[in-house]
Amino acid sequence: MEKPNGIVLRSESSIYEGKVFYVDQGKRHWVRSIDWFHRNGFQWEEVVDVSPEIIYSYRNGGIAPIYTRKDLASVGNNSIDMRDILTSNLSGIGVEFGAGASPLAVPLSCQVLYCDMFSYDTLKKNMYPGQNLSDLVFPHYVSDIKNLWNVANESVDFVIACHVIEHTNNPIRALDEFHRILKPGGSLVLIVPDKTRTFDVDRELTTLDHLVEDYNHPSVERDRDHYMEFYTKTTFKVPPENNLDEFVQQKQENGGDIHYHTWTYESFQELVEWHCEKNHWTIDFCHPTLEGPENIEFYFLLLK
Repeated sequence: MEKPNGIVLRSESSIYEGKVFYVDQGKRHWVRSIDWFHRNGFQWEEVVDVSPEIIYSYRNGGIAPIYTRKDLASVGNNSIDMRDILTSNLSGIGVEFGAGASPLAVPLSCQVLYCDMFSYDTLKKNMYPGQNLSDLVFPHYVSDIKNLWNVANESVDFVIACHVIEHTNNPIRALDEFHRILKPGGSLVLIVPDKTRTFDVDRELTTLDHLVEDYNHPSVERDRDHYMEFYTKTTFKVPPENNLDEFVQQKQENGGDIHYHTWTYESFQELVEWHCEKNHWTIDFCHPTLEGPENIEFYFLLLK
């Protein structure tokens, strides 16, 4: 493999806990393993210690990818490895939805545009504990994934939705939109939480019939049912001093962020196969949830 043109930096500050970053074209990529050095022709002696301000000056480009599809048999024992494998064949210009402060690792030659339903200022105000402001990506598009009005037809080579599709009340409409904006031959990367490994464990599994009904007959009433289930059957319980109906209504009116739907690998595959017939996708790669309680997601890569 040809050695990349960038440099490798390490922050002198404890802010990044001694993390090493590959830096190129205005972006920094966290180097998570010495394997990356071996595969890309770098030596540890080439790492340059710099101030945190220099690290901050580069945009977050996600994790530096290491593994490819051919490594599936020998690695792939954790979610970060699987994400590398899933995205390793991407190329060109794409859109990632809902990246926040954790954009997905993609080949370094890719150009990624970011889309979120919230503006940068709103994302900044609602950062999760442990997130670093300097890691937050700036959305190029602010849009709902059900209506990507600001992304042209057949304009991107790939679409990434990592822990995103469960946050929409109309997943089939979102899949329609992903299909619309992809060029012929383009790739759709879907990483979805497994309900049996998350706070959704006690909720009902969303059926395909339910999703089709959400698609054909969307309504405020159906959305309210989603909110009610979320706040009565997950760990996000209604505070005891609050009235349940009033609390749920307020959350819905404010557009509170919830998991509308729940899936296992098998039930999501049913949705994918149904949509493949509807919109002529091909399943290029898929993998169930990995063993171990720390692994909470499954993987699909579709080709248009």
